[in-house]
Amino acid sequence: MAGSAIQDPLRARPHGVGQLIAWCAVLILSVACSRADADFMSALKAYEAQDFATAHTGFLELAELGDGASQFNLGAMALRGDGIPKDMGVAAGWLQAAKQNGYSPNPEILVRILKQLTAEQQDAANAIVARYGRAALLETVLPKHGSESCPGWEAASSDFIAEPNYPMDARRSSQDGVVVVAFTVGFDGMARDPQIVGSEPSEVFDAAAVNAILLSRFRPARYQGAPTERRHLLKLAFSISNDKGVLWDLPSFQRVRTSADAGHPRAQYLVGLAAWLDSSLGIAHDQARQMILSSAQGGEPRAQYWIATFGLTECEAAEKTQHWLEHSARGGEPAARLELARRILHGTAGPADLERAQQLLEGVADTRDGYVLKHAVAIAAGVSGAEFRSPALSRKLAKRLDDTVETLDPQREEALAAASALAGDFGKAEKLQSRALNKATQLHWNAALIEERLATYRSRQAWSGDLFLIPGATLPPSPPQASPTPEPR
Repeated sequence: MAGSAIQDPLRARPHGVGQLIAWCAVLILSVACSRADADFMSALKAYEAQDFATAHTGFLELAELGDGASQFNLGAMALRGDGIPKDMGVAAGWLQAAKQNGYSPNPEILVRILKQLTAEQQDAANAIVARYGRAALLETVLPKHGSESCPGWEAASSDFIAEPNYPMDARRSSQDGVVVVAFTVGFDGMARDPQIVGSEPSEVFDAAAVNAILLSRFRPARYQGAPTERRHLLKLAFSISNDKGVLWDLPSFQRVRTSADAGHPRAQYLVGLAAWLDSSLGIAHDQARQMILSSAQGGEPRAQYWIATFGLTECEAAEKTQHWLEHSARGGEPAARLELARRILHGTAGPADLERAQQLLEGVADTRDGYVLKHAVAIAAGVSGAEFRSPALSRKLAKRLDDTVETLDPQREEALAAASALAGDFGKAEKLQSRALNKATQLHWNAALIEERLATYRSRQAWSGDLFLIPGATLPPSPPQASPTPEPR
């Protein structure tokens, strides 16, 4: 670990600036001993190759998210003059920010530097702390309200959770796993728009989890006593021998936990996500949330997307969400790119904005994420305004969506039907929309708008508007003969 690598030399050396600079040469590299984040390691490798400009840019990206190790390394680079002018004030500022954000392997270094600052250098240090210190980042980037929701909000809860079908191939091989699904609970208590936000092993149980969520029933979230639509998270465990689904007993999850303990960011994200929903792991709720935040600060795009969509409460400033989404999109997360494109198109978009929205949607064309693809197709094929609708992009995305595993979700076929209609293939659009209608009827959705779109395609017209707007349900949220199943925390 970084601390053990530097403590003994510090006790044995004098307090001169030259010695401090030499110590930082050791410190900046020793940080890697406890970090495995992809973005962090990329910046570190650039530093080791003496590509200081790339290293500085990489560390700064993460420092803006409150990553203390990256802030520490920026301080060390300023102290050494690695690719930037030597500046004791800048170094002190970054080291102070790192300490406030939880990374200070040996505080003696900072104490010694602070004693040698001039007034001008102290001003430079204060400016960095004022922007990147803990208090500042709580206002601009970091979640501020802990794990609690804002006053007046009450989360959705389960009436019953449908038993998922165990995939045959997984059953034959005795494969176990865990899936975390995000979805919207409507005013009617029905689940819609399921999205896989974490799974291990990847994709094996995803379709089964989506189908189970769509067949489940919930009590809607409430705001100031009134029901409201809201995204919700649920964990589903798959195990043949462990019918209680206790995560600790699943070999697949034990392997993930081992990887998380070794510092692998994707594993840290998944363990934190599971622990957020399942108290049996023995990880406190706030600790689980901190695991996800640490993964996000280290550059894991999926964790950054999670912070933007679930880690920030309604009380937080909208700019915080945008900040995390931008970082996640730059890291390649398709869901973040989709959300940014959607935000652009829901606002007042000029030509440059429309161009960026199209680039963002083109950037998801290689994903296998059915949730992202169906929304991207729906935007490209159905968004109002001829200046954005793109038959070519719609066809490209629809082809990718058609290759994904089919589930009970009617919205998949709705998106494909809209793309076919935009391309002028109304026969195929009608066929796909009819399949969507059958699925919606089986799920007891109010299918009035689905029927309206079917009539539109039959009249040989494309659809323009929100494809996924769903009225209230036609039946009570809880089907008869449903046995209540408690929901994990």
